[in-house]
Amino acid sequence: SVNWPAENKPDPHTGLMTQPAFMEVMSHNRFACELFADLARQETGNFACAPYSTRMALAVAAIGAADETLKELCETLVLPT
Repeated sequence: SVNWPAENKPDPHTGLMTQPAFMEVMSHNRFACELFADLARQETGNFACAPYSTRMALAVAAIGAADETLKELCETLVLPT
């Protein structure tokens, strides 16, 4: 069983996720697609990438960032500024 934060609990009647949870999933998906597209343009052979791990490492960097760096990291991570 998942221990959901109160604001992200799925609707008990429909099982649908809330708007904030949905937006987070879409943000992860967009980041992953953009990362793979960028890598595919640069690589000529096979490659492997872990977009979730990459996004989490950049999110940790964003915690300590400020000003222009924070803005750029938020844009890269598909987060609100």
